[in-house]
Amino acid sequence: RLASTLIALDPSSEELAIENFQKALSELTNIFEFEYLAHMRAKFGLQAQHKDDINLIKNWLDLIQRAKMDFTNSFIYLSSEHEMLTTHPEYAREFQEFIEKWNSRRDEDTLSLEQSHTLMRQTNPQFIPRNHLIQEAIEHAYKGDFSHFHKLCQVLRTPFDVTKIPQSLR
Repeated sequence: RLASTLIALDPSSEELAIENFQKALSELTNIFEFEYLAHMRAKFGLQAQHKDDINLIKNWLDLIQRAKMDFTNSFIYLSSEHEMLTTHPEYAREFQEFIEKWNSRRDEDTLSLEQSHTLMRQTNPQFIPRNHLIQEAIEHAYKGDFSHFHKLCQVLRTPFDVTKIPQSLR
């Protein structure tokens, strides 16, 4: 239905309209892939493009899926290699192999190690509002206590700063 509606908006012939929309969709796919890779590179503390980045990303996503790790927390663990290895010992060898590949890729990057860590801290939130925390805030709000809600709002102002997250929300 959407395609039919969009084709009707193009003043050219239906055949040319279909060709125009296919071309636009093809360009959109390229733009999406470019932006996705740029975003994921930043999550890994990388800046420069590299032909094997997509494989590095896929390997990480496959590994965290097998280890049943939370996506957001996995990047926090990645920046703290030791913690990741001790919290998931059954995958320690695989994590270690990935870390070696990731460090090798970072060595090829334009950023220094310190800049890489800074980029990771700026890109990977230390706090995300989990459903149970939101539910708790809602339940307290129904009882007239908005302190939980205000605490969540305060933390969400700086979700990348671990020092601003109260212990009760970790």
